[in-house]
Amino acid sequence: MLYLGPEAYEELARLADDPSLSRLHERILDVLSILEFNPGDSSVRTVRLQYRSTWGVPVRWADEDWIVIWKMGDEGVSVLYIGRDFR
Repeated sequence: MLYLGPEAYEELARLADDPSLSRLHERILDVLSILEFNPGDSSVRTVRLQYRSTWGVPVRWADEDWIVIWKMGDEGVSVLYIGRDFR
């Protein structure tokens, strides 16, 4: 199961509503699909964050770096953040 936190959900909805960001939205949806169906895949475990079991998936779009931050919980994957990469 895939759970989007409130901030991640709001950002995903914002991307969906902006036609100029449709390619970024599609890339984010691709990441979310992998997370939902195969969270063990190495492509979604490319950045290990400070906290145990918290991962980041970089998403390059135009000249910006974005990131999807997620963690595995007892009930599935929780997406904590979708947005510009702040690292």
